[in-house]
Amino acid sequence: MGPLRPLLLTIPVGWLSFINTSTSFMKTKTTIALLGGTGKSGQYLVHQLLQQNFAIRMLIRQDFTPVPTITVVRGDARDPRTVRHLVKGADAVISTIGQRGNDGPIFSAATANVIQAMREEGIRRYILTTGLSVNTMADQKSHWVAQATDWMYTHYPQTTSDKQHEYGLLQHALL
Repeated sequence: MGPLRPLLLTIPVGWLSFINTSTSFMKTKTTIALLGGTGKSGQYLVHQLLQQNFAIRMLIRQDFTPVPTITVVRGDARDPRTVRHLVKGADAVISTIGQRGNDGPIFSAATANVIQAMREEGIRRYILTTGLSVNTMADQKSHWVAQATDWMYTHYPQTTSDKQHEYGLLQHALL
């Protein structure tokens, strides 16, 4: 069997129940390591995860009002040690990371760190959301979406190229 191919699709949050991979009789909650939980889609995801009784370990770079049921890990996803600390003890990893203002590209560095930490911890479930369009071998983009992708490459070449590189990392991750 060849390498797993990343699948980019929109999953209704209610379908998160498939993540429950706990095999331990001692463990009562599935733990999700979450990157990007303070952003637009991340905040929505946190709310849904809490409603469904998931334990959350959340990486944050900014101030965050503590929630008793969320374990906060402060740091940056581009730091491998921080990401290893985040995923330790998790059953799955979800990333909703977005590009911030004038920051340098974050996508491929964060994903490389997540993949490595997941390998070290034996985690095999990774969900990644994106608002940027990438090109894939299985593309069946409409004319409009293809134009939007070209527009992103023209106006945000560094960020879009980094997102494309992230996709390549995922294609070869063998998680």
